Order: sequence, then structure tokens, then C-alpha cells
Amino acid sequence: MSSRTFGRPRDDAERADFARLLHQSFVSESTPDTIEEWFTLAGSENLRVLRENEEVIAGLIAIPMGIFLGGSSVPTTGVAGVAVSPAHRGRGAGRELMRQACEEFREKAPLSSLYASNYGIYRSVGYERCGGRFLAGVSLRDLPRSERSLDVRMMTTDDTEAVKQLYRECARHQDGALDRGPYVWGRVEKPRLVKTLHSWLVHENGELVGFARWHQPESRNQGESTGSSYDLDVIDMAATSGRAIRRLLTLFADHSSIAGSLHFQSGPDDPFLMELPDRYFTLELGDLWMVRVLDVEGALLARGYPSHVSGELHFAVDDPTLAANGGHYVLHLDGGKAHVERGGDGRLRVDARSFAALYTGYLTPGKLALLGGLDAADPQSLELAQAAFTGPLPWCRDMY
Repeated sequence: MSSRTFGRPRDDAERADFARLLHQSFVSESTPDTIEEWFTLAGSENLRVLRENEEVIAGLIAIPMGIFLGGSSVPTTGVAGVAVSPAHRGRGAGRELMRQACEEFREKAPLSSLYASNYGIYRSVGYERCGGRFLAGVSLRDLPRSERSLDVRMMTTDDTEAVKQLYRECARHQDGALDRGPYVWGRVEKPRLVKTLHSWLVHENGELVGFARWHQPESRNQGESTGSSYDLDVIDMAATSGRAIRRLLTLFADHSSIAGSLHFQSGPDDPFLMELPDRYFTLELGDLWMVRVLDVEGALLARGYPSHVSGELHFAVDDPTLAANGGHYVLHLDGGKAHVERGGDGRLRVDARSFAALYTGYLTPGKLALLGGLDAADPQSLELAQAAFTGPLPWCRDMY
């Protein structure tokens, strides 16, 4: 009988075994050197492997971070680099890796999140699609050039903490935005496969009000007689006012004599999209990210709620993967303040996957009921759940 164990790599040999699995799984994007850079960025303490009879057969990278929901940062363990040995695929190794990871992560944060190569394995342990990452594109010639009164300058290392503070101030207003930890900030500040990163700041009366980081890849339309030799691909940007957004868009537009298009990660209600003057832009879904609620009580306490919402929601959560997470809970809301206790009469019956989609505001209670993941004993419970959790579609700019 095989014996499977889960934990950190015990030594350099197991670390090397995991690296080989990653290289096999992500071969188009990796070399042995880039895998080691990945491990260094993540930190050895965040590597996990699954062994069978002492052989490393799967692994993943854990990412400490947070997700903003309702204006509050909910502690989250992101997951990246999930890899399973080709010899052990189709034998439950991936599911066992994620099940044991969820058991461990539950002790650290109430949520886990990831981008999935396929949904089946992750749904089988309680993850569900809960938000999007979109790519916007617009010709630089269609950008506004209306704001030049604010000062712009290049970013230096002395600006690092101020930029992080401004990012966080903006991100907390967007459901789904990441409260970035060192790993995600590392990817933003030193993106892979980018030779030269251009980083600029916007100031108003000496105060930082916006920033953008971009690189200049070869134009997607080169060869089509557009006269464009490169595009602007934004790695990261944020601004605290419409005026600051317009100043950044003007800064981008001033490249239009040679550059062709602007591309940036976005979402349906992105303020940068709202400042575009016409309909000549594209917005395409790049990927969907998934969330797993690991600790119902902790998750309900951690997120924010509308200040006008008061009442009691009685949940009955079905969670066969994490038995300690299932059961009856009562969420007391008073002016947006939350209190949670075990018990109640379970008027809203919901499975683990549907609870994640409800909790993040990705799907309304009515849609979840339609899909069979939620059952309400009375319409009042549905209405209160709608008021407490439903908002704009969650989205974020970051890949992790």
C-alpha cells in the first residue's frame, strides 16, 4: 500500500525533484535558472511537496497575500506552480496535494486563491471561480491628451514605500484586488521576460497621486503599415483621482508618434476605462481566478459589508473536504459590522464551492439557487444575502 505525505521539501534533493516537476509542467516558460529564481522569490518556507513512498510526485508554491472584499483585506494563501509527475497523473495525486494544502492553509488564512489550468481538480476540493482578470487595449491615438498640469517624473527606489501605500489605498476600493505580499510585489517590480521597465509617478502639489509601470514590446500590428514599432504594455498602475488618471493617459498618448497601442490589465468598472473618451477600445477576459473558503467563521469576520445592511443570516455549509469547516453558522450584521457564531437554523443551505462564489460577490444568491448550489428557506434570507454580499464583479490586475 502506498503512503503519501505532505510538507516542505526536506532537503536539497527534494527541492530539486520539485524543480524538475515544474520544468516538465511549465517547460515553455521555464529553465532550471528561472525555476530557481521562482523558488527564491517565493521563499523556501512556502514550497510544498507531496510524496508517495518517499518519492516527490507533486508540489506547489504557497503565496501569503490578501484579497480586498468590501473594503477590507481578507488574509489569503495564493497557490502557484502546481505540478504533478507525469507518471502519477490521473491517480488522484493532484487532488490529494490540494486537499492536504487546504488542511494546512486553513490554520493560516481563511481563504485560498489560484488561477487554474483546469477547474476539475480544484472544484473537487471546494474551489470555485470567483473573479476575473481582463486585458484592455486601445490605440494611443484614441487616448485623451487633456491633462498636463500635474507633474510627472521617473520613479526611483526611494519611492518604493510610497508607491506601495498608494496602490493599497486604491486597491481596497476594488473587490478582488490583491493586498500584495512580497511575492506579488516581486513579480510587479521585476517582471519576468521584461528587459526594460519604465516607471513613472504623478504628483499634485508635491503629493504622490498616481504611478504606472510599463514596458515596450514589439508592436502587435507591426507589418500592417501602421507606422508603429512598439506598444505600451502596462505592468501596474494606480491613481487616486480622475485627474491623475487623465495625466497618466496623456503620458501614454505622448508616445503615439512611434508607438501603436496601450494594453493593460483591467476590469469592467476600471476607472482607467471610464476615462477613455470613446468606445474604441477592447476588453477581453484573460482568465478567471478561483477561491476556496477554508475557514467560514474567519472569512465572514474578515471581509467588509455595506454600512446600511443589518440582520441575521443563518448558514448551513456543506464541506465534505474540510469537515471542521462545515456546519451551521449565524452571521449577525449591524450597520455593516459583523459577528459570527456557530449554530442557528441553517435557512441558507450552501455547498463549499457556492459559498465561495457568494462570499466574494461573484454570483448572486438567486443565480446560485438556480444552479443548485444554494437553497433558501425563505425569501428574506435571499434578500439579506443579496444586500450583504453582492457588488461589482470582482477582478484584479495581478497574476500569481
